[in-house]
Amino acid sequence: MSANTEDREVMRLSRRQMIGRGAGLAIGGGAVAAALAACGGDDGGGNSGATSTTGGAASGEGGGKPTVGDVLDFALRSDEWKGAFGFVSMRLHRGLAGGREVWFIRTDASNEQFAGREQLVYTPKLEPLAEDALSGELFLVEDGTAVLSAAPGDDGYTPAWRVRRVTWRGEPRELDSIAQVRAAERRGDLTVEDARAVMNAPIIKWPNGQLAVDPKLETYLDGGQLIEKPDTRNGEVKFKLVVSGEYTLVCTIPGHRDAGMVGKIVVE
Repeated sequence: MSANTEDREVMRLSRRQMIGRGAGLAIGGGAVAAALAACGGDDGGGNSGATSTTGGAASGEGGGKPTVGDVLDFALRSDEWKGAFGFVSMRLHRGLAGGREVWFIRTDASNEQFAGREQLVYTPKLEPLAEDALSGELFLVEDGTAVLSAAPGDDGYTPAWRVRRVTWRGEPRELDSIAQVRAAERRGDLTVEDARAVMNAPIIKWPNGQLAVDPKLETYLDGGQLIEKPDTRNGEVKFKLVVSGEYTLVCTIPGHRDAGMVGKIVVE
């Protein structure tokens, strides 16, 4: 999503609510918001599917618990840089796309049960992205690495994914492409179940690139959305976290804007 003057919906949030709504909104509205794609905007009344704390010690201003289970830590301000913004650290997930290693985060999903089980924000407005041309395929492999249909730079890459669950019938092994998943399914080695969910899971690092790191950390919208390079060894990535301001978001992935992925967030 990107900044734009056109509004279709307005959401007013306190800074604490911004955390409570999850990282998908917290890190949307920056220079790389198209990649982070907090496309859902207001969820039309649906509450988050996640209510538990994160795996890390969330330390944000005023306490509170982050909605997204993959939020490891956050703060609304920091003395470590000049800019008037904080940070949110999120868990990185390893995936394979056509044999290439990629690392992604997860923020929200269109299916309420799936969102609750995975501790994601429930965002029904992702559902129109279930069409083939508007989303890719992501296979959650039992006891294994996720398999994705595309990586940044590939034709058809978007951060929205139609989720499938893969369950082994025999001995598990690593699968590195959609073709391998489907071949194993035809042999009867595994089963594939449609999770009936569209998940927002932008790829943060891929073989020939990653999201930009801001070397100056002076302003929220300039220089890149990452505070430091993704830590793939420990599975963690740190983003800038907006403190206050008004943000109009338009998803720039082809077809997403027409599906209604436009809105304004006012953080007070």
